Order: sequence, then structure tokens, then C-alpha cells
Amino acid sequence: MMPGKLIRDLLQEPITKTFPDAEFTQLTGKELQAALTDKLQEEVLEYIEAPNRDNKLEELADIYEVLEALVTYEGFDKETVVSKKTRQESRTWRI
Repeated sequence: MMPGKLIRDLLQEPITKTFPDAEFTQLTGKELQAALTDKLQEEVLEYIEAPNRDNKLEELADIYEVLEALVTYEGFDKETVVSKKTRQESRTWRI
């Protein structure tokens, strides 16, 4: 088990069954922000290295999940982010 690994909340129970001595900490504040940023970088790298379309889709879903968590951490909601994106697109070219 990797120390300091950010995991999904539903994985705590199965991990505990496999690793009874595993310890978990709920992150908040800057620690959570740093862990989410690290996780985003990890998932983007996994996407880049994904060998096929199915794996790329899986990694894109993981990236999306981390982005949603960052949006929540920053105190925004999805609609606000989408609205900002739409306004940016109206002023500049889309990617």
C-alpha cells in the first residue's frame, strides 16, 4: 500500500480488509488541495500513457472526477464553471 495515496471514499473498507493496519486521514484545506492537484497530475499522465481508447476513456473519467472535486474545494459549482467556459469561448477561439 502506497503511503499518502488519495483514494475514493468507497475504497476504505476493501483496503482495510486487505491491509488491516492501514490508516486513513480525511484531508481538508491546503492538504486536500495539494492532494487533489497531485492526483490530477497523476491522472493526466495516466491518460497520456493509456495504450488504447478504452483506457483513455477510463482516465478521462478519472480526470473529470478530480476536476469536480477541485471545483467543489474551490467553492464553485458546475454551472458556474460551465458558464465561465461559455463566456470565454464567446470571446476567444475554442480549443
